Amino acid sequence: MVKLENLLRDFTLSEASRQYIINGGHEAPEEFEPIAKAALAGHFCVKGQGENIIVRPTCIEFYYHEESNNGIKDYIVYHKSTKDVPKLALKMGTLHNHVSGVDITFEKGDDSDTAIRASLLIREFEIDGKNDARSTALYEALYQQTSIFDGISIKWIDGDEIVETLTDYRKNVAQYETPKDKKKAAQYPDLPATEDKKYVQDLRKWQFRRKQVKDSDTNVVYISSWLRNECPDFHERFIALLEGLKNDFTYHKMLSTNDIWARDYMPIQIYENHFVQYRYNPDYLQNSKEDKASITDTNAVCKELGISTYKTDLVIDGGNVVKAGKYIIMTEKVYAENKHLAPCEIRKQLKSIFHCDLIMLPWDKEEPFGHADGIVKAIDDHTVLLTNYADFDPVFAKKFEVILSKYFTVKKLSYPIEKKHKDNWAYINFLRVGNHIILPGLGAEEDGLAFRQIQEFYPKCNVLQIEASEVIKKGGALNCITWSIRDKRK
Repeated sequence: MVKLENLLRDFTLSEASRQYIINGGHEAPEEFEPIAKAALAGHFCVKGQGENIIVRPTCIEFYYHEESNNGIKDYIVYHKSTKDVPKLALKMGTLHNHVSGVDITFEKGDDSDTAIRASLLIREFEIDGKNDARSTALYEALYQQTSIFDGISIKWIDGDEIVETLTDYRKNVAQYETPKDKKKAAQYPDLPATEDKKYVQDLRKWQFRRKQVKDSDTNVVYISSWLRNECPDFHERFIALLEGLKNDFTYHKMLSTNDIWARDYMPIQIYENHFVQYRYNPDYLQNSKEDKASITDTNAVCKELGISTYKTDLVIDGGNVVKAGKYIIMTEKVYAENKHLAPCEIRKQLKSIFHCDLIMLPWDKEEPFGHADGIVKAIDDHTVLLTNYADFDPVFAKKFEVILSKYFTVKKLSYPIEKKHKDNWAYINFLRVGNHIILPGLGAEEDGLAFRQIQEFYPKCNVLQIEASEVIKKGGALNCITWSIRDKRK
């Protein structure tokens, strides 16, 4: 355990870091990182009206300003001296409330010529698994509407393990032309603007966010025990392939399942020990007793695997959740599955439980499942791969590309051959575990074309291909029959 208090008290920038910032460097100095990791690993323990409330920061921003004439300038800092009104340093660890939210301070010095004003803004936080991106909502989270006559208690608790982080620009922080004047975006159309489009964005990446688990981070794969009897030939070859990779990741079978699939009903992993369990009750499995009987009891599987989850009442399919960069991509099928709620409320809840922003694609109702994992896959945080949807519906393919290109560079799979296989949509539904990709094959001409394109788009990955027609004819492919997670106990 690393104590946040000790890190804040001992904090100082090296001269190399100072000069880097003064000379316009945008990356966060290395001295910020251990503080960020400790802050995002710990939590506030707040005395509530009943039991204590745990409030976990999930995104923080550094603010750092040196008041010396030649020092680092961060004019957005609220607590700083002026020529006429010098200010004393706030006590270490003060919860400093202001119009943007709540800061944890670690200032030094009272002399306005040498003082350092430093703090962490809690930009986002989590309570009971739900994330809140409204930084000012932290007031209520910390005070919990507790009566002053009952006593108010807010205590910082350090985490046992340091978490991984990602950096980004601070939200709506503008560049300054003078200590009082922000650069207006309208006067600098070629420079990136703040989120509110009013000013030029400050490009210093002083925001730190907890890193979420993505396919590239996973190291454990689960499959249903049903696969052996339902797809015996494929199962034997698939297990042999997984055995050959067991030095890089492990695989296990789930015994409490009701069909060969895995992705659609298993929880969504947000962080290593944070799983979101949704209601799996899709409309396409309501047509017969047999269909309804195939719906797996997720509670039973999670109990079998020893996994604790946070729960939501939203009806979701895991196959309709694709992680890419700082977003989750879904189709609007989720609106149809939750008709009792307005789309805006569904989006609000999804952003809260998934701890990130959403990209919604239109639902092609000719495809009843409405799964995003049959449309798009992340290549990296800034690039996605779009399936050959244009071969099936050029209008929807264009809609997908237009929407996705607002957030990512879009690459596309294509098969320029005369006689195309009816199931060549399945190549996008590959399994990625860490830096290994297992690509489905059809025994068709497209197999080689898909393999070479995946190798090109994922040059750092080990790409393997397995003939999977036995699975694909049932309506899914390799992502559908697997559930992959990151498990530090591997």
